[in-house]
Amino acid sequence: MKENIEAMKALFAAQAQMPSLHKDGHNPHFKSEFVTLDNILGKVIPVLRDHGLVLMQIPFESQSGVGIRTIVAHAETGEEIQLGEVVVPVNKKDAQGYGSAVTYGRRYGLQTGLCLRTGEDDDGNGAADSPPDNIMSVKARIGGAIRELTGFKDGNDIRDAVNRVRKETNAADDLNGWVAVEEFLASHDADSFMKFLNPDSTDLFEGEGAERGYN
Repeated sequence: MKENIEAMKALFAAQAQMPSLHKDGHNPHFKSEFVTLDNILGKVIPVLRDHGLVLMQIPFESQSGVGIRTIVAHAETGEEIQLGEVVVPVNKKDAQGYGSAVTYGRRYGLQTGLCLRTGEDDDGNGAADSPPDNIMSVKARIGGAIRELTGFKDGNDIRDAVNRVRKETNAADDLNGWVAVEEFLASHDADSFMKFLNPDSTDLFEGEGAERGYN
C-alpha cells in the first residue's frame, strides 16, 4: 500500500470531515426510511474534492446481477484506492430494473466504502425512549419483512430465504451485514422477491401459495 500513501492521507483527512447523513427517502412498503443516492453524493463529493480526491463508481457485468466498483483517486498523483464492490441482483429485466439495481449498488457501495454514518439525528429527543439498533432487532425486522413478502410461516423457509439474501449481498455476520440484508429486502416488492427466490419457476407454490396469488 506504500504507493498509495498520498491518497490514503487524503482519504484519512476526508473521512474525519464526513457529515452524518439524514434519511431522506421513504419506502412505503416497509414503512422505512433510507438515505438517497443524491443525498450521499451531495454531501461526500465536496468533502472529497476539498482533499484532492475524485470519486468514481464503475458498473461491471456479473452473473448474479449488476456490479458496482467504487474507487477514489488522488487528483495530483493518480493514486487509486479500491473501496470495494457490490453486486445487486436484477429481478426485472428492463431499463427500470437495471437502473434501480445500479442506484442501490452505488448507494450501498458509498455507505460501506466510505464508512458513512446514516443514523437518525433527532437532537437527542429519542435517546431515552429508543435504544440503538443491534443485530437482534435488525434480525427481528428481517424475519417480519420476509413473512410479509412471502407469506412464509415455517421457520426453516424463512431461514432459507435469509441465507439466500445474505449470499447475494455478501453480508457478514455483523450489524452492517444484517442491515445490508434488510436494505435488500426493502428494495423488493412481493413479486420481485419471489422471483429472486425462484428465478426459474413460474409455478412457485401449490396449495396455500396459490391463495397468495403465486400459481
